[in-house]
Amino acid sequence: MSRIEAARPAPSPARRSSPAPIRPRLALAGVILLIAFNLRTAVSSLSPVLTEVLASTGMTASDVSLLSMGQVLCLGLFAATVPWLVRRFGLERAALIAMAAITAGLVLRGFGSVATLAVGSLLACVGIGAGNVIMPGLLKRDFADRTAMMSGLYAMLLCLGGTIPVGATAPLRIAFDGSWPWALEFWALPAVLTLAAATILWRGVRNPANVADHRGAPSLLRDPLAWNVMLYMGLQSMLAYSVLSWMAPILRSRGDDPVKAGLVASVALIAQVAASFPAPVLAARLKRQSIPAA
Repeated sequence: MSRIEAARPAPSPARRSSPAPIRPRLALAGVILLIAFNLRTAVSSLSPVLTEVLASTGMTASDVSLLSMGQVLCLGLFAATVPWLVRRFGLERAALIAMAAITAGLVLRGFGSVATLAVGSLLACVGIGAGNVIMPGLLKRDFADRTAMMSGLYAMLLCLGGTIPVGATAPLRIAFDGSWPWALEFWALPAVLTLAAATILWRGVRNPANVADHRGAPSLLRDPLAWNVMLYMGLQSMLAYSVLSWMAPILRSRGDDPVKAGLVASVALIAQVAASFPAPVLAARLKRQSIPAA
């Protein structure tokens, strides 16, 4: 028995997504956290160079607004495909598919045309939408005895993936002789490395024959708690993605230089990083999470 299996209760056959040998726990945690970092970079890295994108492509503010709306729609719509993906491929392969979509989208954005920017941004958000659902399930399954700690680390890397590109993309554009496509292409690098690491880690995983099928379970549409959670998360996401998409352009429109605007937006977001690790640990000690959520 491996150290992972000894450290956690053996999952029931319905919850096992693969009969493949379980990889070392530290490597698994590393891959999960790397994927978490890549689940925000596509959204947060565009706003610091939005002025240059508009100037060089001929896109209007309305076009960019539609693109931003399309990105967030992809996050929600393609999250709904996750149950099918997991039943068909298992959690690990579903995570690989999501990460591959993110990577391909980030690479496409750096080609510099309106079409590749739009298709790449939407494709990356398709992967992000799926990854947002897949990764917490994978984390809870394989770290059932360390859920609070791993959830805190996961949330920290998620926030860092949104915060760092906001502050770093404008300096990257300057470093690349004013090329915004290269500045955006830079964020494909961590995605490629993450996809490679995940592929190596999960290369022996086979398609599951025993993943639980919840199609006969009660509908969440009739669950008041599910509606409350959906409303809460929807409003929270509306605020978060508004800041990610528009704070830096608004600051630039008021006269701030690109680097300063990105850094100010990044500082505004970095408070999330400070709060993200202790919050799940504290919530795990409470019987109800409604008060700290409020």
